[in-house]
Amino acid sequence: MRGKNIFNTRKKIFLIITAIIVLLIIFNYMNLMLFKPQNPSEALNRTNVVRGPILDRNGRILAIQTRLHSVTAWIPNIKDVEKTASILSEALNMDKERLIRDISARTRFMFIKRKISNTEADRIRAHIRAGDLPGISLIPEYGRSYPEKEIASHLIGFAGIDNIGLAGIEYTYNHILSPAPTLFSGRNRNVYGNQVYLTIDTNIQYFAYHAALEAFERYEPEIVIFIVAEAKTGDILAYVSVPEIDLNNFATAPARHKINHPVATAYEPGSVFKVFSIASLLNLGGINEHTIFHCNGHFEMNVNSPNPIRIRCLGHHGNVNAERILERSCNSGAAHASLTVSDEALFRMLRMFNFGEQTNVPLSGETRGLFREYRRWSIRSKPTIAMGQEISVSAMQIVRAATAFANNGVMLQPNLVSKVMSHDGRVIDRAARQPIRQVISPETAHSVLNMMSMAATEGTGRRAAVRGVTMAVKTGTSQIMDTATGRYSETDFIASCLALFPAEDPEIIIYTAIIKPRRVSHFGGVIAAPLISTVAEKVISYLGIARRGDTVITHPGSITVMQPQEIELGETVPNFLGLSKRQLLPILQDNRVNLLITGEGWVRSQWPAPGTEIINGMTIELYLE
Repeated sequence: MRGKNIFNTRKKIFLIITAIIVLLIIFNYMNLMLFKPQNPSEALNRTNVVRGPILDRNGRILAIQTRLHSVTAWIPNIKDVEKTASILSEALNMDKERLIRDISARTRFMFIKRKISNTEADRIRAHIRAGDLPGISLIPEYGRSYPEKEIASHLIGFAGIDNIGLAGIEYTYNHILSPAPTLFSGRNRNVYGNQVYLTIDTNIQYFAYHAALEAFERYEPEIVIFIVAEAKTGDILAYVSVPEIDLNNFATAPARHKINHPVATAYEPGSVFKVFSIASLLNLGGINEHTIFHCNGHFEMNVNSPNPIRIRCLGHHGNVNAERILERSCNSGAAHASLTVSDEALFRMLRMFNFGEQTNVPLSGETRGLFREYRRWSIRSKPTIAMGQEISVSAMQIVRAATAFANNGVMLQPNLVSKVMSHDGRVIDRAARQPIRQVISPETAHSVLNMMSMAATEGTGRRAAVRGVTMAVKTGTSQIMDTATGRYSETDFIASCLALFPAEDPEIIIYTAIIKPRRVSHFGGVIAAPLISTVAEKVISYLGIARRGDTVITHPGSITVMQPQEIELGETVPNFLGLSKRQLLPILQDNRVNLLITGEGWVRSQWPAPGTEIINGMTIELYLE
């Protein structure tokens, strides 16, 4: 009996739920079919999601919501298709015959053109008011505007016609910038997205962008990459990939310009990589600062075998230690040094720098680079990896690895977003310094910085020097593999340069790569190092980084406010100039004189003059301003 009651109860609940679902379906059907809108703008009556802005670290707007209009048609109300198409084609710069075909093929609602310009909207509005366009309406829609146009375009990204992020931060933070309406949002109400603050400083971004653009025009490369980072936090202050894109015309930009090269493009780093291989060898104990190798212009292995290994150096450097290897960018010295440790030891040490792994910055399409496991190395892999070949990296991976030199051997996670705030100003999330791991010892980090500073004064990086600031620099020139021949190209190179400054305690990291330069030179020390110097000079002045020889003015951070001087009448008239009206109040209590005050502010003149003998009943006149 009890089982039967339970069955009946469940049956009733099932029937009730089924009835509710059926009623909801019927209600929605009636709402759509029986109460169909006669105005197309009513068909789009819905909750509006106001997409939040993207700003730089200082609150400068980089992307913001704008209100635009779209042209719609309610086909049953159009009386003359040809006339309507003719007016629309002229006002909106559209093909008339195609409009006729599109309108004739539809029976109810359709979009004519989405998110038109204000000028186009004014033309359509005038025709609607004149009664020339029955069935045609203007409906408001939200669009995206990018006030800085191409500045940081690959980082910011783009939101498409439906206000959905399609690239960059607009894509990865789409759910933050434009949260989905809930069941409780209601119709005809706005749902406000959050504000995303990037780590970039627009001023530093300008410095880097214009320097990169000048290099692009002068050397005619395919790409110029430029990254500026805050050394102690990992915050990215500038993120440049030239050619940049005017984000207001993103859809029409060539596909090759849309590639986010600082994270998506992997390439052999060349001699810049020597700072990481030398740091690894020092940390492993394979070499020390005094270990000497001899460079006679090339490196040789297995000279008695049928296939000897021979690697050419850029010069005959003679006896070299670790400092000299970095200063002169000695391939032979780096190759010899690599033989002091095992393949496995060098592989695991370089993996500590996370080469071969994504940086996990919030951008899509990031490459892992290429760093083969040591069991797959050939006999020449270790020497060539030590000099920056047989390994591929992204620009962001280089910057991430370089943070270890600025933080006593601790590598930091790069940050691109500093904080997220709600539309009403509440902080939802704030980025913090994120240590990844202790990669090398503090002693190794400081030693490598000292060696790099020599490259900036006497070596290949001397063109990166900046007045009054010690620069730690390493340049690189790498060949690009020719996919047709499977060999290194004789014409295609990548010129690069890495710098940290001040070298004694780095505050800033800068890295640039000029891919396939066609004019002037292809050497990193010739074309990439001056680019570093140009931007570093401006960054140092902008951030107020101290230079040697500058006059430094210190301030305790507080001031002492003197108490107002109290005026008393003695035997003579005092000097009242500069006194406030409040300071004159005690004089009013002295019965010997009559005080006549004219004006407001402070005393600018008086009568009689200071030092006049006071006589009972005399008048003192003061003029305030």
